[in-house]
Amino acid sequence: MPLNSPTPAASLPNAEESHHPWVSGARNHPLPFMGRALSWLALGLVILALALSENFLVFHTLVELFTVGVAVSMAIVANTTYPLSRNAFFLAIGNGYFWVGAIDLLHTLSYAGMGLIGKGDANLATQLWVSARLLEALVLVSSFAFLHRSPRSSWLLAGYGSVAMAQLALIWAGTFPVAFDPVEGLTTFKVSAEFVVITLIVIAGLLIYFNRRFIDPIIRKLVWAALAFTVIAELFFVGYESVDDALNATGHVAKFISYFMLVMALTRTSLTNPVAMMRRDAGIYEAIPEATMIVSRDGVVIHGNSAARAAGAGGPYVQPGSLAGLDVHTLFHDPATPSGKCAACQALRRGDSEYQGDLHFADGRWFHWSLAPFSVPTDDTDPTEPFVHVIFDITWRKEQKSIAERNERQLHRLIRELAEGVLVVDHEGLVRFANPTAQRLLDRSQDRLIGHPLGIPLDVRSDTEMELFGASATMHNVIARSVEIEWHGDQATLLSLTDITEHKRSERRLRLAGAVFDNTSEGIIVTDPQNRIVRINHAFTEITGYDEATVLGQDPRILSSGRHDPDYFQAMWKALAEEGSWRGEIWNRRKDGDVFPAWLAISSVHDDDSGEVYHVGVFSDISKLKESEARLAHLAHYDPLTELPNRLLFHAHLSQSLQRAQRSKNLVALLYLDLDRFKNINDSLGHPAGDQLLREVARRLRTSLRGDDMVARLGGDEFGIVLEGLNHADGALRVVRTIQKALSEAVVLEGHQTVPQMSIGVSFYPQDGIDQDTLIRNADAALYRAKSAGRNRVELYTEEMTESATSRMTMESAIHQALKDREFLLYFQPQVDMRDGRILGCEALIRWRKSTGELVRPDEFIPIAEESGLIEPLTNWVIDEATAHAIRWRDSGLELPLLAINIAARNITNPNFHDRIAAVIASAGVPFDKIEVEITESGLMTDPTAAGLNLKALSELGVKVAIDDFGTGYSSLDYIKHFDVNRLKIDQSFVRDIPGATDDEALVRAVIALAEGLGVSVIAEGVETVEQRRFLTEAGCIEAQGYFYSPPVPADEFAALLKTGFITPAKTAPSA
Repeated sequence: MPLNSPTPAASLPNAEESHHPWVSGARNHPLPFMGRALSWLALGLVILALALSENFLVFHTLVELFTVGVAVSMAIVANTTYPLSRNAFFLAIGNGYFWVGAIDLLHTLSYAGMGLIGKGDANLATQLWVSARLLEALVLVSSFAFLHRSPRSSWLLAGYGSVAMAQLALIWAGTFPVAFDPVEGLTTFKVSAEFVVITLIVIAGLLIYFNRRFIDPIIRKLVWAALAFTVIAELFFVGYESVDDALNATGHVAKFISYFMLVMALTRTSLTNPVAMMRRDAGIYEAIPEATMIVSRDGVVIHGNSAARAAGAGGPYVQPGSLAGLDVHTLFHDPATPSGKCAACQALRRGDSEYQGDLHFADGRWFHWSLAPFSVPTDDTDPTEPFVHVIFDITWRKEQKSIAERNERQLHRLIRELAEGVLVVDHEGLVRFANPTAQRLLDRSQDRLIGHPLGIPLDVRSDTEMELFGASATMHNVIARSVEIEWHGDQATLLSLTDITEHKRSERRLRLAGAVFDNTSEGIIVTDPQNRIVRINHAFTEITGYDEATVLGQDPRILSSGRHDPDYFQAMWKALAEEGSWRGEIWNRRKDGDVFPAWLAISSVHDDDSGEVYHVGVFSDISKLKESEARLAHLAHYDPLTELPNRLLFHAHLSQSLQRAQRSKNLVALLYLDLDRFKNINDSLGHPAGDQLLREVARRLRTSLRGDDMVARLGGDEFGIVLEGLNHADGALRVVRTIQKALSEAVVLEGHQTVPQMSIGVSFYPQDGIDQDTLIRNADAALYRAKSAGRNRVELYTEEMTESATSRMTMESAIHQALKDREFLLYFQPQVDMRDGRILGCEALIRWRKSTGELVRPDEFIPIAEESGLIEPLTNWVIDEATAHAIRWRDSGLELPLLAINIAARNITNPNFHDRIAAVIASAGVPFDKIEVEITESGLMTDPTAAGLNLKALSELGVKVAIDDFGTGYSSLDYIKHFDVNRLKIDQSFVRDIPGATDDEALVRAVIALAEGLGVSVIAEGVETVEQRRFLTEAGCIEAQGYFYSPPVPADEFAALLKTGFITPAKTAPSA
């Protein structure tokens, strides 16, 4: 194969580029194109001027024949170039203008002086003119319907033709309105039609503007110019008095220019731009660095790019610069492989839609090849379409893979010879590899290891000592460690075992030898005259962590903590030299690096035989005494439940972090975290479970942070985190994701599994604040947004949150003030019997009219009242006000209806609520059975126990209970059995689309059937039409409220309705 040199491995870019039909594929400079066009336009205008100077009829005929020719040319060009340009917009214009040209031809032939049609009837010519202009305007506007479609040309031609034929039929039938009167001139119809045309042309121009991003700028300007000249022409055509006056002539000149502009636009979009696109695509194809060819199904090269020609230039059959007609197998495939067995050639013959593979040549080289079908955008489909064949050298890649495989084999041999045991265990816990040392330590052959469970812990991230017992009663002490790896494409664990059996045996012998000396709880150390340790006791080992084998022969300085300066030890040695003893407090370091305080007494001991001086030190660990002192300080700065820093220490740390960030110019992230629905866990599982959850969350937060980060419990279920040393906000977001992942694992609390969820608010120093108070306030605002947006979310602080918080606080303050200023009032919506319109009761609805007269919608203040807790005093006010109105109605002689009052979740779960409402009703003198409390399903389930006690107490007094918005909350109906419910309210969302919405119809029938089965009444909310009333009554629901009967009205208007006792839709005011 004459591939001269390897080319880099790369994939062939797709040579076919998708364009919107209006968008130019190549940005040609417009000046040459516009210059030539304007020259032709000038020549045409000169010819028209000469004709006009000689004879108006000749001028008119030239203009009209030009426009007819343009219209027919547009149809021909648009249809013939459509497979290439795919411009459905101009295809629609071309087919439509064909019929415009046809009518314009009839208009020309019928014009005064021609006498070929209609014997020069000016009205006929004008009617044909109006018909053509109306069709032209219709074509321009309707063409935009095909902006994103690909219609059939025949359908467009037939559609516009039917419109044209219909107009001609009306004209020849004499039913088309008169357009020109010999005496009066232009008729009102003709003038009006011209203005209709102008209006449609303007609409077409606006459509171009709204779709301008899809349109080539030059084409857009040309079409706009054509439309503008059409409008100018129409304006001249509404004012002429005779068919040959100056206005008519000027209008025809404008029409001439308009059609000329359309020809220019059509030429650019259908001819100039597609040719430029082909040139560009050919350039892309030539620039592809891989050998790329168009190949027929039988393996004959149709064309090859420059890379293919260069790669095949060394072949015996290749002429310079051409590959066409040559066999692709001979040129580019392995000559040692017959074409009948060549995978690439077989794929070509099969016509696989997509195929690729590697070719290994006899000379050792490797090439990667791929095939993809190649098609030209035409209306016809060629079943034998050619293929794009790409091939490039991958020899280097294959060599590198071979090297990697060889290295892997060498590594395996090395592992087998290691003195350490090495095992690979897959994610199912089965052994996949074990070297000989591992087999010896486990006392198991390879057959008993591979494919079998290991039987020892795998999650040993740091060095862990363990004992391994073999089948033959052997035991080995090992240090085990593990790491996660990828093994043959799957996740696995690499476990290493270091044999420390002999080391452990030595340790046991030393401990046995020192048992006699270990008879005191204080540590004892003996040094020789060279200040080397010659003896220690067991207590020394327990206190310092150093065993005898480690410290014998060592200088006692191994215990040095580094906390004492040289003067300290000089004083010690001076006392020993002068007095023979020294005692005092000293800080030592244990073997594990832990520094601890000790009380040390050193005495000098003289050897009478040798005269040498030994030293004996006796010391005790006084860490507990120090810890007791430190514990008092710890309690002041740490949370006793979670052992996290408390708010006091958190604020101090945050202040220091901001100071460091100011010096280092780094970011600091402040995270405020709050457990979602923690109160539900406390209430349902108890406080011990809540404490357990807090401890577990604290542990997970602590392990999710970096070394310098800080997490604190700020109180309750709220935590704070400070992240410093950040270069970018992404660092904080990575920590947040780590926290979320850590919290995503379930926690078992009192036998129940729960997944902790936290809402997190984040603010950054310095962009969200440069002092801790501002950062805390902004992080808290972000936390509030996370809570409000659905919980278990992360929100970064924005200024909008401050504005939202300010707005919320303003609304809370306004609600407070409105309660004091008595700005709230009650409206009442009647509840009626749909069979006869009899008023059965009413629902009390709160409204807020400010002192300025402005009405505040309930959906603006009710949610904030619920969040802030103000809903409770608001509900109490509604109860007081509603019962007061009921007494006034009774005192005026009206029969009291059933009065429904909405009760908030905070009220119904208040243990004292039933006592308060009972006292209010009794004090007002309203019969208890005339009061109905409405509570939503979600409100009931906030605290089912407390809600149930309140409802039971109220039911025993005679107060009725209704479930509001039934069906929109909890899907379980179990609560209906446990609460004394008298009535179900079908939510208006189910009523709105009935009849017609089958799902809603089924739900409504199900609620009615459920109510009937439970022996409770049912009422429909939001009834607004006769059809809704009919459906509900036929389904078995006879009670309703809604705008069909009456909107919510003030108390005095409801009293007027109550006097009549009935409401019919005919008496209902329009909905407000």
